[in-house]
Amino acid sequence: MKISETFSKAMTLAIEDLGSQRRLAYLSGLTSANISKYMAGEIRNMRVESWQKLEPILKHYMTREEHLSVSRKFFRKSISSEVLHTTVQGTTDTQISAAEMLKFWLKSKGHTQTSVAQLLGITQQAIQAQLSGKTKLTAAIVHHYAEILNIPEKATQEIIAALHNGDASLAAAINNLAAAISKLADTMEVAKWPT
Repeated sequence: MKISETFSKAMTLAIEDLGSQRRLAYLSGLTSANISKYMAGEIRNMRVESWQKLEPILKHYMTREEHLSVSRKFFRKSISSEVLHTTVQGTTDTQISAAEMLKFWLKSKGHTQTSVAQLLGITQQAIQAQLSGKTKLTAAIVHHYAEILNIPEKATQEIIAALHNGDASLAAAINNLAAAISKLADTMEVAKWPT
């Protein structure tokens, strides 16, 4: 696919935010040479495989409409618009936990759990517990990470949405379990106590 102005703009913003083309290459799994060639306009067409590696990073630097437009161009022939719309609207994002998203940003900004713990004034063990899911993350905690790591607002909102999606998934699972127990109880004969 031809590289669009939207794609170039998102890549430029990502490189500025991450600090270097090398860091974007490292996080995406592409070579630094290819990132440089994309930026210099030496590569005018991108393979789907390259977009799939860059998309999880670059989507944070595009509006939802821009992301949908670029994704449609890459996947026009291979994915139906309904599946594509579902993917862009967040189905794949909800499969990634808020903790995983924070780990990505921590790594992409060149921090360690220890360095973030020092910046937040908490222990490294507390950070580890938050990022492993042992301690529940809250929107307030996510905002602290966002401030320390300079996470873009759009990405911060996606992390918070993942928190809420996780809560909604848990609530739905509990409701389904309660309904199944209730249905099972209705089908069972209840023994009568002798009077």
